[in-house]
This record gives sequence, C-alpha cells and structure tokens, in this order.
Amino acid sequence: MKTRLIGGLLWALVLVVAGCGGSSRDSLTKESITLMNEMSDIMEKSANAAEAKPKLDAVASKMKDLKKRMDNVGKPSAAEEETLKKKYEPEMKKAVGRLLAASMQLATKDPQGAQQLQDVMKGLGP
Repeated sequence: MKTRLIGGLLWALVLVVAGCGGSSRDSLTKESITLMNEMSDIMEKSANAAEAKPKLDAVASKMKDLKKRMDNVGKPSAAEEETLKKKYEPEMKKAVGRLLAASMQLATKDPQGAQQLQDVMKGLGP
C-alpha cells in the first residue's frame, strides 16, 4: 500500500522532466515545486488521512491545472531542458524527497486512511 502511495506521488518528478524550460516553463517549474511542498506541508501536519484528504484534493486540482498549462507550453528544446535541470534539480530533488517522506509518514500514522489518498494521487498521473 505504501508503495502505491509513493508511486502515485512520483508524478511530480515526471511533470518537471516532461515539460519545463524557458521563461513560462521557468515559472511553471517553480510552481510545481511550490505545490509539491504544499502537499508535503499538508501531509506532515495532518493527524490522519481524513484530515489531509480535502486539503490534498484542493492542491491536486491546482496540479491538474498546472499539468494542462505545461502541456500547452510544449516540450522544451534540449538546451532549455538542460538549463532548467541545472537551475532547479537540487530544489526539485529536495521537494520530491520531502513529498515521499511525508507520504510515508502519513501512511505510517494512518495505514488504513492512506488508501483513501491513492485516488487523489492516481488522478495526478500523466
């Protein structure tokens, strides 16, 4: 179960690798990092999944909108992708690591409830 929850969270990394670069891509990358950190905050501060779910649903809606905007911007050139990778990779790795740790922490606190969050995470996939 924990593996499924973690797997669902990995979409965030896919978003960045799949379509960030350039000035619009730059702001979209920053926004994706901010949203991942927001999800981490929610999971870290929630006593259980029932408390976290409505808040995560709201962030998931923002993430879906972000994904649409990223898709509209299109794929970056190799040079753009490399530039943004160099610029944001440390921050992105930190945000993804924090998100994974927060999801594990919540799943440990509330193993039964963590299953409810799988639907939220599945909805964020590519």
